[in-house]
Amino acid sequence: MIAGTIAYSAVTLLCAVAPSAELLTAARLLQGLAGGVGVVVARAVVRDLYSGVAAAKYFSRLVLVFGLAPIVAPTAGSLVLHFASWRGVFVVLAVIGALIALAAIIALGSMVGSF
Repeated sequence: MIAGTIAYSAVTLLCAVAPSAELLTAARLLQGLAGGVGVVVARAVVRDLYSGVAAAKYFSRLVLVFGLAPIVAPTAGSLVLHFASWRGVFVVLAVIGALIALAAIIALGSMVGSF
């Protein structure tokens, strides 16, 4: 999860500075692959760490986040476009990805050694 979110942030910055449509297309493909890591691994982390009622509670939170993101994202993106170009949207996404990577490092970093 940590590697995926770091890769997401790096590739998203590449999208922001892409000098050609071809590089932007390739970077967007990689961005989608790296972004998918978080969705898949988040579910696996919940399965590994929780069971029963606690697992159901965390899975419901994941479903809420995964359901709200496609609703909130267009509005947030259009708000960013009022202050920056399309490249600014990628910069904001990279910052969000870096913050998620930092949160994953803090939350999961101490658990890595226990496996």
